[in-house]
Amino acid sequence: MSSLYYISGYRNDTSQYRKTDFVNCFGILAYFLFLTVSVQFAISRYLQYLLR
Repeated sequence: MSSLYYISGYRNDTSQYRKTDFVNCFGILAYFLFLTVSVQFAISRYLQYLLR
């Protein structure tokens, strides 16, 4: 889906391309943030389980 957006953005003018690029970048950042938070949550739960 995101690659489709990327291609359509590339076909359009540069400003549209930049906007699509920004959205792509934001999506990647949000995904990494979510991954980090979930990993930290899992580690803290595991430590609580160990320290009981």
